[in-house]
Amino acid sequence: MMQIISKFLVIPFYPIGLVSVSVAVSLFCLWKNYRKTALGFGLAGLVLLYLFSTKPCCHFLLRSLENNYPQLKDYPRAAAVVLAGGAGVAPTPPRQFVETNQYADRIFHAVRLWKSGFAPFLVVLGGQSKLVNPNDTPEARELASIIMEFFNGDSAHLILEEHSQSTHEHAPALLRIFQERGLPAEIILVTSALHLPRAVAVFKKAGFTVYPAPTDFRTEERLKMNFYLLFPQAEFLYYSTSVLHEYYGLLVYRLLGWI
Repeated sequence: MMQIISKFLVIPFYPIGLVSVSVAVSLFCLWKNYRKTALGFGLAGLVLLYLFSTKPCCHFLLRSLENNYPQLKDYPRAAAVVLAGGAGVAPTPPRQFVETNQYADRIFHAVRLWKSGFAPFLVVLGGQSKLVNPNDTPEARELASIIMEFFNGDSAHLILEEHSQSTHEHAPALLRIFQERGLPAEIILVTSALHLPRAVAVFKKAGFTVYPAPTDFRTEERLKMNFYLLFPQAEFLYYSTSVLHEYYGLLVYRLLGWI
């Protein structure tokens, strides 16, 4: 419940939320005949919308999180490669099969590391949440079906954590599974580079030794400027919103003692 509440509380602080608040205040001031104040808030909303929708601002925000952990070719031997959920799309009509979304790189990189022999097991995370997934099948099971169908995954070496529904719930749930199986709490954690700082903190808090394995990078290490990048685009607005989502998530997790 706390997770759901926190998701709604931060909506006004996302880029579109901030712009909406600025416009609403501007209209209120205009109604009260405070024209200069109305103009100020109106312009502030436009400036925010423009900045969050341009590549330079988006690049700066993305690098502030994606630059925390490098992508390596070699990793220490661990008990399992852990694949964070969020990459699957349930087979709801008109879909007949499980599909992937913009986070599919998580699947590819997790299987890559697992097939490279860095760990004997591949853990797939993802419970069933009516809030984001109307299907009755846990996402971990859906992602596992993709791994077995397209990557010849051996079900005997797949571990599914299919009951928790959020990042902070995955770690303690997985720790219980490891303790039941007698596995050491050492994992190679695969998720989007943007999401990795929060995920690593959660698993370390639960007692895991974590080897971060970022993937799904949204921007380059160095930005090559050109005139075209000064034009706003919806894609950059989306990524800016994703960065703020992670920062707000880090803040909420710290306040609640989850990291």
